[in-house]
Amino acid sequence: MKRTRIGWRHVSVMMAVAIILTLPFGRLSGTIDAFTSFLPFAPLFALAAFIPGRGSMSRVVKGIAVCVFLVAAVAMVPEVVAPGRANATGASGQRLTLITQNVSVRNSDPIGTIDALLASGADIVLLQETDGAVGSFHPRLKQRFPYHSPCGESCSAVIYSRLPLIEAQYRARTSGGDEFGPPLLWAVAKLEDGTQIPIVTYHQPWPLPAARQARWRETLPDALASLGTQRLILGGDFNLTPWSSAMHQLDGDLAPLSRGTRAAFSFPAKIAGISWPVPFLPIDHVYTGPQWSVQNVEVLPAMGSDHHAIRADLVLTQPAVAG
Repeated sequence: MKRTRIGWRHVSVMMAVAIILTLPFGRLSGTIDAFTSFLPFAPLFALAAFIPGRGSMSRVVKGIAVCVFLVAAVAMVPEVVAPGRANATGASGQRLTLITQNVSVRNSDPIGTIDALLASGADIVLLQETDGAVGSFHPRLKQRFPYHSPCGESCSAVIYSRLPLIEAQYRARTSGGDEFGPPLLWAVAKLEDGTQIPIVTYHQPWPLPAARQARWRETLPDALASLGTQRLILGGDFNLTPWSSAMHQLDGDLAPLSRGTRAAFSFPAKIAGISWPVPFLPIDHVYTGPQWSVQNVEVLPAMGSDHHAIRADLVLTQPAVAG
């Protein structure tokens, strides 16, 4: 009997299959679901079946590779073509430009990062990991954004705004003033016509260990609901990709908020401190309430952080009512 030699191309296809299998099994295990984030690599590994080389690949292996392409397409293509807000109607003309970025504790170019934020034309900037290299440069941002949120020692996030912030707190509060829900920083901004909008910056922990992130996701919807969701804007580093089971569930749990970032590949901009030209994980996201229309989402060039900044241009689509 002829023995089949297992070469690097076979191993590559097996790796593609292993990634694809995280799609169904990730629904059963948060630990497995964490590896679903690497779904974009599955088609790349599957390509090995069609690379000419020593020894031919069987039709079965090539058929498996084709199946990998199809399954990956079914999972990823809807994310690419889906609109950020499909049900928005009746634009009022109130426009707002938002930027969210994890500026990284180990930011290699804090001055360049701040300069990019200052030149962005943003009305509101949501930042995470602000207690590292960028920390000493916050006074420059305060000159451009006169309103900013207070943040205690237990928090490493900041909201900067050119619009007045009439309220800002760390953590959601019950009617009795008790904190609840995951760590997040929120503020209420006032538009030029007096419309008040809740703004939230959020930094979710890594998907491993799975139980910790799951606890944050479970309590996030109620925390946001306490702020009012119709005009709410939520942005931050979610450490989740859109094709993971956890993000599918979160998208549903956060309704009526809608995610406007679709296949916005924002991480990594650096690997082991070295610049990386092609981010392959869309983990930074912007959610908006049903009174917002997401007109445009852009991944900005890398600048010091291991995360790219996300810029979202928003329009308030319901008739503005003060309060």
